[in-house]
Amino acid sequence: MENETLITPHRTDAQIETLKRQLQASSIFTILQIEPTYSLREINASMNALKEEVQACIARLPEAHPYRLSFPGRMNEIHNFINQPLQRFIFTQASSMGVDLSDVAARNILESKFLEERVPNLLDSGKYEEALPLAERYAELAPDDPHAQAALYTAKVFCSGSVEVQKESITALMTVAEETPAALDLQLYTARASMHLNRREKAKGAIVRAEQINPQDPRVVALRKELSGPSKRPQKKQTVAAPKNATKRPSRATDVDTAKAIKIAAGSLVVVLLTWVLAIPLGMAYQEPQYEITNAFWLIRRLLIAAVAVVLYYFVYQKNPRDMIEDLGVTVPPMATPVAVVLGVVLGLASDFAPTGNTSLNVLGAFLHSAAYTIFFWGLLNHCFAKALGHGFGGIMVTSLVVGLYHFSFPTIIALEGVWLTLWIGQYMVFMGIVPGLLWDRGGQTIVPPFLYCLAINLVIIFKNAI
Repeated sequence: MENETLITPHRTDAQIETLKRQLQASSIFTILQIEPTYSLREINASMNALKEEVQACIARLPEAHPYRLSFPGRMNEIHNFINQPLQRFIFTQASSMGVDLSDVAARNILESKFLEERVPNLLDSGKYEEALPLAERYAELAPDDPHAQAALYTAKVFCSGSVEVQKESITALMTVAEETPAALDLQLYTARASMHLNRREKAKGAIVRAEQINPQDPRVVALRKELSGPSKRPQKKQTVAAPKNATKRPSRATDVDTAKAIKIAAGSLVVVLLTWVLAIPLGMAYQEPQYEITNAFWLIRRLLIAAVAVVLYYFVYQKNPRDMIEDLGVTVPPMATPVAVVLGVVLGLASDFAPTGNTSLNVLGAFLHSAAYTIFFWGLLNHCFAKALGHGFGGIMVTSLVVGLYHFSFPTIIALEGVWLTLWIGQYMVFMGIVPGLLWDRGGQTIVPPFLYCLAINLVIIFKNAI
Protein backbone atom coordinates (compact mmCIF):
# COMPACT_ATOMS: atom_id res chain seq x y z
CA MET A 1 0.00 0.00 0.00
CA GLU A 2 2.90 2.32 0.77
CA ASN A 3 4.43 1.56 -2.67
CA GLU A 4 1.11 2.36 -4.37
CA THR A 5 1.00 5.68 -2.55
CA LEU A 6 4.45 6.55 -3.81
CA ILE A 7 3.58 5.64 -7.42
CA THR A 8 0.19 7.28 -7.45
CA PRO A 9 0.34 10.53 -5.45
CA HIS A 10 -2.90 12.07 -4.33
CA ARG A 11 -4.55 14.49 -6.83
CA THR A 12 -6.63 17.44 -5.86
CA ASP A 13 -10.20 17.80 -7.02
CA ALA A 14 -9.11 20.58 -9.34
CA GLN A 15 -6.54 18.30 -11.02
CA ILE A 16 -9.13 15.55 -11.44
CA GLU A 17 -11.61 17.95 -13.06
CA THR A 18 -8.88 19.26 -15.35
CA LEU A 19 -8.16 15.69 -16.49
CA LYS A 20 -11.88 15.17 -17.07
CA ARG A 21 -12.11 18.26 -19.31
CA GLN A 22 -8.99 17.09 -21.16
CA LEU A 23 -10.57 13.70 -21.89
CA GLN A 24 -13.80 15.33 -23.07
CA ALA A 25 -12.11 17.67 -25.56
CA SER A 26 -13.31 17.44 -29.17
CA SER A 27 -9.84 17.26 -30.75
CA ILE A 28 -7.70 14.17 -30.38
CA PHE A 29 -4.59 16.36 -30.29
CA THR A 30 -6.02 18.43 -27.44
CA ILE A 31 -6.76 15.24 -25.53
CA LEU A 32 -3.22 13.95 -26.05
CA GLN A 33 -1.71 17.40 -25.32
CA ILE A 34 0.37 17.41 -28.52
CA GLU A 35 0.63 19.52 -31.65
CA PRO A 36 -1.24 18.23 -34.75
CA THR A 37 0.90 15.51 -36.27
CA TYR A 38 0.57 12.50 -38.56
CA SER A 39 3.29 10.58 -36.72
CA LEU A 40 1.64 7.44 -35.35
CA ARG A 41 4.66 6.85 -33.12
CA GLU A 42 4.20 10.21 -31.40
CA ILE A 43 0.43 9.69 -31.10
CA ASN A 44 0.83 6.22 -29.59
CA ALA A 45 3.47 7.47 -27.16
CA SER A 46 1.18 10.28 -26.00
CA MET A 47 -1.70 7.81 -25.74
CA ASN A 48 0.32 5.53 -23.46
CA ALA A 49 1.34 8.48 -21.28
CA LEU A 50 -2.29 9.57 -20.94
CA LYS A 51 -3.33 6.02 -20.12
CA GLU A 52 -0.80 5.86 -17.28
CA GLU A 53 -1.98 9.22 -15.95
CA VAL A 54 -5.63 8.10 -15.96
CA GLN A 55 -4.76 4.81 -14.22
CA ALA A 56 -2.79 6.69 -11.58
CA CYS A 57 -5.69 9.07 -11.04
CA ILE A 58 -8.44 6.49 -10.62
CA ALA A 59 -6.23 4.32 -8.39
CA ARG A 60 -6.68 6.83 -5.53
CA LEU A 61 -10.40 7.45 -6.11
CA PRO A 62 -13.01 5.85 -3.85
CA GLU A 63 -14.62 2.65 -5.13
CA ALA A 64 -17.99 4.35 -5.65
CA HIS A 65 -16.57 7.35 -7.49
CA PRO A 66 -18.19 7.68 -10.98
CA TYR A 67 -14.88 8.56 -12.63
CA ARG A 68 -13.57 5.05 -11.93
CA LEU A 69 -15.90 3.89 -14.74
CA SER A 70 -16.18 6.94 -16.96
CA PHE A 71 -12.43 7.59 -17.35
CA PRO A 72 -11.55 4.05 -18.59
CA GLY A 73 -14.63 4.13 -20.84
CA ARG A 74 -13.50 7.39 -22.39
CA MET A 75 -9.98 6.00 -22.87
CA ASN A 76 -11.44 3.05 -24.78
CA GLU A 77 -13.35 5.45 -27.02
CA ILE A 78 -10.18 7.42 -27.73
CA HIS A 79 -8.23 4.24 -28.44
CA ASN A 80 -10.90 2.97 -30.83
CA PHE A 81 -11.07 6.34 -32.57
CA ILE A 82 -7.32 6.43 -33.19
CA ASN A 83 -7.35 2.88 -34.54
CA GLN A 84 -10.33 3.39 -36.85
CA PRO A 85 -9.55 2.61 -40.50
CA LEU A 86 -10.51 6.20 -41.33
CA GLN A 87 -8.01 7.73 -38.90
CA ARG A 88 -5.28 5.33 -39.95
CA PHE A 89 -5.97 6.28 -43.57
CA ILE A 90 -5.81 10.00 -42.75
CA PHE A 91 -2.54 9.66 -40.84
CA THR A 92 -0.97 7.55 -43.61
CA GLN A 93 -2.10 9.85 -46.40
CA ALA A 94 -1.12 12.97 -44.48
CA SER A 95 2.32 11.52 -43.86
CA SER A 96 2.88 10.65 -47.53
CA MET A 97 1.46 13.94 -48.84
CA GLY A 98 2.81 16.25 -46.13
CA VAL A 99 -0.65 17.53 -45.21
CA ASP A 100 -1.07 19.77 -42.17
CA LEU A 101 -3.66 18.01 -40.01
CA SER A 102 -4.58 21.28 -38.33
CA ASP A 103 -6.10 22.31 -41.67
CA VAL A 104 -9.77 21.25 -41.43
CA ALA A 105 -10.28 21.48 -45.19
CA ALA A 106 -7.32 19.17 -45.81
CA ARG A 107 -8.65 16.64 -43.30
CA ASN A 108 -12.06 16.75 -44.97
CA ILE A 109 -10.51 16.04 -48.35
CA LEU A 110 -8.68 13.02 -46.96
CA GLU A 111 -11.83 11.84 -45.21
CA SER A 112 -13.83 12.15 -48.43
CA LYS A 113 -11.19 10.14 -50.26
CA PHE A 114 -11.45 7.37 -47.69
CA LEU A 115 -15.26 7.33 -47.73
CA GLU A 116 -15.26 7.31 -51.53
CA GLU A 117 -13.60 3.89 -51.37
CA ARG A 118 -15.03 2.55 -48.12
CA VAL A 119 -18.77 3.21 -48.59
CA PRO A 120 -19.12 1.45 -51.99
CA ASN A 121 -17.23 -1.56 -50.63
CA LEU A 122 -19.62 -1.82 -47.69
CA LEU A 123 -22.66 -1.50 -49.96
CA ASP A 124 -21.32 -4.14 -52.35
CA SER A 125 -20.78 -6.43 -49.37
CA GLY A 126 -24.33 -5.90 -48.12
CA LYS A 127 -23.17 -4.21 -44.89
CA TYR A 128 -25.80 -1.48 -45.07
CA GLU A 129 -26.07 -0.79 -41.33
CA GLU A 130 -22.35 -0.16 -41.14
CA ALA A 131 -22.43 1.88 -44.35
CA LEU A 132 -25.27 4.23 -43.33
CA PRO A 133 -23.38 6.55 -40.90
CA LEU A 134 -20.39 6.66 -43.23
CA ALA A 135 -22.66 7.42 -46.18
CA GLU A 136 -24.26 10.26 -44.24
CA ARG A 137 -20.84 11.75 -43.56
CA TYR A 138 -19.81 11.18 -47.19
CA ALA A 139 -22.90 13.03 -48.45
CA GLU A 140 -22.22 15.84 -45.94
CA LEU A 141 -18.65 16.27 -47.19
CA ALA A 142 -19.58 15.98 -50.88
CA PRO A 143 -23.16 17.31 -51.28
CA ASP A 144 -22.77 17.77 -55.04
CA ASP A 145 -21.28 14.34 -55.73
CA PRO A 146 -23.94 12.02 -57.23
CA HIS A 147 -22.05 8.97 -55.99
CA ALA A 148 -22.20 10.22 -52.40
CA GLN A 149 -25.90 11.03 -52.63
CA ALA A 150 -26.71 7.70 -54.30
CA ALA A 151 -24.80 5.79 -51.63
CA LEU A 152 -26.80 7.54 -48.90
CA TYR A 153 -30.14 6.88 -50.62
CA THR A 154 -29.21 3.21 -51.05
CA ALA A 155 -28.28 2.79 -47.40
CA LYS A 156 -31.54 4.46 -46.34
CA VAL A 157 -33.60 2.11 -48.51
CA PHE A 158 -32.09 -0.93 -46.80
CA CYS A 159 -31.83 0.44 -43.25
CA SER A 160 -34.90 2.62 -42.79
CA GLY A 161 -38.01 1.14 -41.25
CA SER A 162 -40.15 3.95 -42.62
CA VAL A 163 -42.03 3.31 -45.85
CA GLU A 164 -42.05 7.04 -46.61
CA VAL A 165 -38.28 7.32 -46.20
CA GLN A 166 -37.78 4.29 -48.44
CA LYS A 167 -40.11 5.74 -51.07
CA GLU A 168 -38.38 9.12 -51.05
CA SER A 169 -34.95 7.48 -51.14
CA ILE A 170 -35.69 5.17 -54.08
CA THR A 171 -37.24 8.04 -56.05
CA ALA A 172 -34.22 10.26 -55.43
CA LEU A 173 -31.86 7.39 -56.20
CA MET A 174 -33.61 6.69 -59.51
CA THR A 175 -33.33 10.36 -60.47
CA VAL A 176 -29.61 10.51 -59.69
CA ALA A 177 -28.98 7.30 -61.65
CA GLU A 178 -30.83 8.57 -64.71
CA GLU A 179 -29.03 11.91 -64.59
CA THR A 180 -25.70 10.04 -64.50
CA PRO A 181 -26.28 7.17 -66.96
CA ALA A 182 -22.57 6.46 -67.45
CA ALA A 183 -21.94 5.68 -63.76
CA LEU A 184 -22.04 1.92 -63.28
CA ASP A 185 -22.15 2.03 -59.47
CA LEU A 186 -25.23 4.25 -59.51
CA GLN A 187 -27.11 1.85 -61.76
CA LEU A 188 -26.15 -1.06 -59.49
CA TYR A 189 -27.31 0.85 -56.40
CA THR A 190 -30.65 1.53 -58.08
CA ALA A 191 -31.09 -2.08 -59.17
CA ARG A 192 -30.33 -3.50 -55.72
CA ALA A 193 -32.52 -0.98 -53.90
CA SER A 194 -35.40 -1.50 -56.34
CA MET A 195 -35.25 -5.27 -55.98
CA HIS A 196 -35.15 -4.89 -52.21
CA LEU A 197 -38.46 -3.00 -52.43
CA ASN A 198 -39.77 -5.49 -55.01
CA ARG A 199 -39.90 -2.84 -57.72
CA ARG A 200 -38.77 -5.07 -60.53
CA GLU A 201 -39.50 -2.59 -63.31
CA LYS A 202 -37.17 0.02 -61.82
CA ALA A 203 -34.56 -2.69 -61.27
CA LYS A 204 -34.90 -3.78 -64.88
CA GLY A 205 -34.28 -0.26 -66.17
CA ALA A 206 -31.19 0.17 -63.99
CA ILE A 207 -29.78 -3.21 -65.05
CA VAL A 208 -30.30 -2.33 -68.71
CA ARG A 209 -28.30 0.87 -68.25
CA ALA A 210 -25.62 -1.07 -66.36
CA GLU A 211 -25.39 -3.60 -69.21
CA GLN A 212 -24.88 -0.75 -71.66
CA ILE A 213 -21.90 0.40 -69.58
CA ASN A 214 -20.24 -2.95 -68.85
CA PRO A 215 -22.23 -6.12 -69.59
CA GLN A 216 -19.33 -8.34 -68.43
CA ASP A 217 -19.15 -6.91 -64.91
CA PRO A 218 -19.87 -9.82 -62.53
CA ARG A 219 -22.16 -7.62 -60.43
CA VAL A 220 -24.24 -6.79 -63.49
CA VAL A 221 -24.40 -10.44 -64.52
CA ALA A 222 -25.44 -11.48 -61.01
CA LEU A 223 -28.20 -8.86 -60.83
CA ARG A 224 -29.55 -9.79 -64.25
CA LYS A 225 -29.62 -13.45 -63.22
CA GLU A 226 -31.35 -12.55 -59.95
CA LEU A 227 -33.95 -10.45 -61.76
CA SER A 228 -34.78 -12.98 -64.45
CA GLY A 229 -34.09 -16.13 -62.45
CA PRO A 230 -37.58 -16.81 -60.97
CA SER A 231 -39.23 -16.77 -64.41
CA LYS A 232 -36.84 -19.29 -65.98
CA ARG A 233 -38.56 -22.63 -66.42
CA PRO A 234 -35.65 -24.72 -67.75
CA GLN A 235 -34.05 -24.75 -64.27
CA LYS A 236 -35.92 -27.97 -63.42
CA LYS A 237 -33.99 -29.83 -66.10
CA GLN A 238 -30.58 -29.05 -64.65
CA THR A 239 -28.53 -32.08 -63.71
CA VAL A 240 -26.15 -32.57 -60.83
CA ALA A 241 -23.17 -31.59 -63.00
CA ALA A 242 -23.47 -27.93 -62.13
CA PRO A 243 -20.10 -26.74 -63.49
CA LYS A 244 -20.83 -28.09 -66.97
CA ASN A 245 -24.32 -26.65 -67.05
CA ALA A 246 -23.00 -23.32 -65.86
CA THR A 247 -20.66 -23.04 -68.83
CA LYS A 248 -23.42 -23.87 -71.32
CA ARG A 249 -26.09 -21.65 -69.82
CA PRO A 250 -25.28 -18.38 -71.64
CA SER A 251 -25.31 -19.90 -75.14
CA ARG A 252 -28.51 -21.80 -74.35
CA ALA A 253 -30.23 -18.63 -73.21
CA THR A 254 -29.11 -16.89 -76.40
CA ASP A 255 -30.54 -19.73 -78.51
CA VAL A 256 -33.87 -19.45 -76.69
CA ASP A 257 -34.00 -15.67 -77.20
CA THR A 258 -33.14 -16.08 -80.89
CA ALA A 259 -35.86 -18.67 -81.37
CA LYS A 260 -38.40 -16.35 -79.74
CA ALA A 261 -37.26 -13.47 -81.95
CA ILE A 262 -37.69 -15.59 -85.09
CA LYS A 263 -41.22 -16.58 -84.08
CA ILE A 264 -42.21 -13.02 -83.26
CA ALA A 265 -40.63 -11.71 -86.48
CA ALA A 266 -42.66 -14.27 -88.44
CA GLY A 267 -45.81 -13.24 -86.60
CA SER A 268 -45.06 -9.58 -87.34
CA LEU A 269 -44.70 -10.25 -91.05
CA VAL A 270 -48.05 -12.03 -91.02
CA VAL A 271 -49.59 -8.91 -89.45
CA VAL A 272 -48.00 -6.75 -92.15
CA LEU A 273 -49.36 -9.00 -94.92
CA LEU A 274 -52.85 -8.96 -93.38
CA THR A 275 -52.89 -5.16 -93.32
CA TRP A 276 -51.75 -5.10 -96.93
CA VAL A 277 -54.50 -7.49 -98.00
CA LEU A 278 -57.19 -5.76 -95.94
CA ALA A 279 -56.39 -2.43 -97.61
CA ILE A 280 -57.75 -3.61 -100.97
CA PRO A 281 -61.34 -4.65 -100.16
CA LEU A 282 -61.71 -1.78 -97.68
CA GLY A 283 -60.78 0.71 -100.39
CA MET A 284 -57.91 2.41 -98.58
CA ALA A 285 -55.54 4.67 -100.46
CA TYR A 286 -52.14 5.74 -99.15
CA GLN A 287 -53.71 8.58 -97.15
CA GLU A 288 -55.09 6.70 -94.14
CA PRO A 289 -57.63 8.53 -91.89
CA GLN A 290 -55.50 8.03 -88.81
CA TYR A 291 -57.93 9.02 -86.07
CA GLU A 292 -61.38 8.10 -87.40
CA ILE A 293 -62.13 5.32 -84.94
CA THR A 294 -65.45 4.57 -86.70
CA ASN A 295 -63.57 3.61 -89.87
CA ALA A 296 -63.43 -0.18 -90.17
CA PHE A 297 -59.93 -0.41 -91.67
CA TRP A 298 -58.47 1.98 -89.09
CA LEU A 299 -60.04 0.11 -86.17
CA ILE A 300 -59.14 -3.37 -87.44
CA ARG A 301 -55.45 -2.48 -87.84
CA ARG A 302 -55.15 -1.20 -84.27
CA LEU A 303 -57.07 -4.02 -82.68
CA LEU A 304 -55.13 -6.51 -84.80
CA ILE A 305 -51.69 -5.50 -83.60
CA ALA A 306 -52.85 -5.26 -79.97
CA ALA A 307 -54.39 -8.75 -80.14
CA VAL A 308 -51.37 -10.23 -81.93
CA ALA A 309 -49.06 -8.81 -79.23
CA VAL A 310 -51.01 -10.65 -76.52
CA VAL A 311 -51.21 -13.86 -78.54
CA LEU A 312 -47.51 -13.89 -79.37
CA TYR A 313 -46.62 -13.18 -75.75
CA TYR A 314 -48.76 -16.09 -74.59
CA PHE A 315 -47.57 -18.66 -77.13
CA VAL A 316 -43.95 -17.56 -77.65
CA TYR A 317 -43.06 -16.56 -74.08
CA GLN A 318 -45.49 -19.08 -72.61
CA LYS A 319 -46.56 -16.65 -69.92
CA ASN A 320 -49.84 -15.35 -68.64
CA PRO A 321 -50.78 -12.13 -70.52
CA ARG A 322 -51.29 -10.48 -67.14
CA ASP A 323 -47.50 -10.58 -66.71
CA MET A 324 -46.95 -8.79 -70.00
CA ILE A 325 -47.07 -5.24 -68.66
CA GLU A 326 -44.51 -6.04 -65.96
CA ASP A 327 -42.17 -7.60 -68.52
CA LEU A 328 -42.52 -4.70 -70.95
CA GLY A 329 -42.15 -2.16 -68.14
CA VAL A 330 -44.38 0.75 -67.15
CA THR A 331 -41.93 2.72 -65.03
CA VAL A 332 -42.01 6.50 -65.57
CA PRO A 333 -38.35 7.51 -66.04
CA PRO A 334 -37.84 11.12 -64.85
CA MET A 335 -35.55 12.13 -67.74
CA ALA A 336 -36.86 10.23 -70.78
CA THR A 337 -40.54 11.03 -70.06
CA PRO A 338 -40.43 14.85 -70.48
CA VAL A 339 -38.10 14.44 -73.46
CA ALA A 340 -40.65 12.13 -75.09
CA VAL A 341 -43.50 14.61 -74.54
CA VAL A 342 -41.50 17.56 -75.91
CA LEU A 343 -40.45 15.62 -79.02
CA GLY A 344 -44.03 14.51 -79.58
CA VAL A 345 -45.35 18.06 -79.32
CA VAL A 346 -42.72 19.37 -81.74
CA LEU A 347 -43.43 16.65 -84.29
CA GLY A 348 -47.18 17.16 -83.93
CA LEU A 349 -46.83 20.88 -84.58
CA ALA A 350 -44.64 20.19 -87.62
CA SER A 351 -47.12 17.75 -89.14
CA ASP A 352 -49.46 19.01 -91.87
CA PHE A 353 -51.91 16.15 -91.45
CA ALA A 354 -55.51 17.33 -90.97
CA PRO A 355 -57.76 14.66 -89.39
CA THR A 356 -61.49 14.60 -90.09
CA GLY A 357 -64.42 13.50 -87.97
CA ASN A 358 -65.58 14.13 -84.42
CA THR A 359 -62.90 15.53 -82.12
CA SER A 360 -63.96 13.44 -79.10
CA LEU A 361 -63.83 10.23 -81.14
CA ASN A 362 -60.47 11.30 -82.55
CA VAL A 363 -59.09 11.74 -79.03
CA LEU A 364 -60.32 8.27 -78.10
CA GLY A 365 -58.74 6.99 -81.29
CA ALA A 366 -55.45 8.68 -80.38
CA PHE A 367 -55.30 6.80 -77.09
CA LEU A 368 -56.14 3.48 -78.76
CA HIS A 369 -53.66 4.14 -81.54
CA SER A 370 -50.83 5.00 -79.11
CA ALA A 371 -51.56 2.05 -76.80
CA ALA A 372 -51.67 -0.48 -79.64
CA TYR A 373 -48.46 0.79 -81.22
CA THR A 374 -46.70 0.93 -77.86
CA ILE A 375 -47.56 -2.61 -76.80
CA PHE A 376 -46.77 -4.23 -80.14
CA PHE A 377 -43.85 -2.29 -81.62
CA TRP A 378 -42.06 -0.52 -78.78
CA GLY A 379 -42.86 -3.07 -76.13
CA LEU A 380 -42.98 -6.63 -77.46
CA LEU A 381 -40.88 -6.30 -80.63
CA ASN A 382 -38.19 -4.03 -79.15
CA HIS A 383 -38.00 -6.19 -76.02
CA CYS A 384 -37.68 -9.45 -77.98
CA PHE A 385 -35.28 -8.30 -80.73
CA ALA A 386 -33.02 -6.39 -78.33
CA LYS A 387 -32.68 -9.43 -76.09
CA ALA A 388 -31.99 -11.75 -79.03
CA LEU A 389 -29.34 -9.45 -80.53
CA GLY A 390 -27.85 -8.55 -77.14
CA HIS A 391 -27.98 -4.85 -77.96
CA GLY A 392 -30.81 -2.36 -77.52
CA PHE A 393 -30.10 -0.33 -80.67
CA GLY A 394 -29.91 -3.46 -82.82
CA GLY A 395 -33.38 -4.44 -81.66
CA ILE A 396 -34.62 -0.92 -82.38
CA MET A 397 -33.40 -1.06 -85.99
CA VAL A 398 -35.15 -4.38 -86.65
CA THR A 399 -38.35 -3.06 -85.09
CA SER A 400 -38.10 0.15 -87.14
CA LEU A 401 -38.00 -1.89 -90.34
CA VAL A 402 -41.19 -3.70 -89.30
CA VAL A 403 -42.79 -0.33 -88.51
CA GLY A 404 -41.97 0.93 -92.00
CA LEU A 405 -43.35 -2.20 -93.66
CA TYR A 406 -46.50 -2.04 -91.54
CA HIS A 407 -47.33 1.40 -92.93
CA PHE A 408 -47.29 0.07 -96.47
CA SER A 409 -50.28 -1.32 -98.28
CA PHE A 410 -50.74 -2.36 -101.88
CA PRO A 411 -52.50 0.94 -102.73
CA THR A 412 -49.59 2.78 -101.13
CA ILE A 413 -47.05 0.94 -103.26
CA ILE A 414 -49.07 1.60 -106.41
CA ALA A 415 -49.49 5.30 -105.65
CA LEU A 416 -45.83 5.99 -104.84
CA GLU A 417 -42.77 5.32 -106.95
CA GLY A 418 -39.00 5.59 -106.72
CA VAL A 419 -37.62 8.08 -104.25
CA TRP A 420 -41.06 8.84 -102.78
CA LEU A 421 -41.43 5.20 -101.86
CA THR A 422 -38.11 5.33 -100.00
CA LEU A 423 -39.06 8.55 -98.24
CA TRP A 424 -42.40 7.08 -97.21
CA ILE A 425 -40.91 4.08 -95.44
CA GLY A 426 -37.95 6.15 -94.19
CA GLN A 427 -40.06 8.70 -92.34
CA TYR A 428 -41.92 5.99 -90.46
CA MET A 429 -38.71 4.13 -89.65
CA VAL A 430 -37.17 7.27 -88.17
CA PHE A 431 -40.07 9.02 -86.44
CA MET A 432 -42.18 5.99 -85.50
CA GLY A 433 -39.39 3.44 -85.13
CA ILE A 434 -35.97 4.77 -84.18
CA VAL A 435 -37.01 7.83 -82.11
CA PRO A 436 -39.54 6.02 -79.86
CA GLY A 437 -37.19 3.04 -79.76
CA LEU A 438 -34.39 5.19 -78.38
CA LEU A 439 -36.79 6.69 -75.84
CA TRP A 440 -37.68 3.13 -74.81
CA ASP A 441 -34.04 2.07 -74.56
CA ARG A 442 -32.59 5.13 -72.84
CA GLY A 443 -35.54 5.31 -70.47
CA GLY A 444 -34.69 1.89 -69.06
CA GLN A 445 -36.62 -0.19 -71.63
CA THR A 446 -40.03 0.90 -70.39
CA ILE A 447 -42.99 1.60 -72.70
CA VAL A 448 -44.11 4.83 -71.01
CA PRO A 449 -41.85 7.29 -72.96
CA PRO A 450 -42.76 5.95 -76.45
CA PHE A 451 -46.45 5.85 -75.49
CA LEU A 452 -46.41 9.50 -74.39
CA TYR A 453 -44.38 10.42 -77.48
CA CYS A 454 -46.97 8.90 -79.81
CA LEU A 455 -49.90 10.24 -77.80
CA ALA A 456 -48.45 13.77 -77.77
CA ILE A 457 -48.07 13.71 -81.57
CA ASN A 458 -51.65 12.57 -82.08
CA LEU A 459 -53.28 14.93 -79.58
CA VAL A 460 -51.39 17.98 -80.87
CA ILE A 461 -52.46 17.18 -84.44
CA ILE A 462 -56.09 16.72 -83.37
CA PHE A 463 -56.42 19.85 -81.27
CA LYS A 464 -54.31 21.96 -83.62
CA ASN A 465 -56.78 21.32 -86.41
CA ALA A 466 -59.87 21.44 -84.13
CA ILE A 467 -59.15 24.95 -82.87
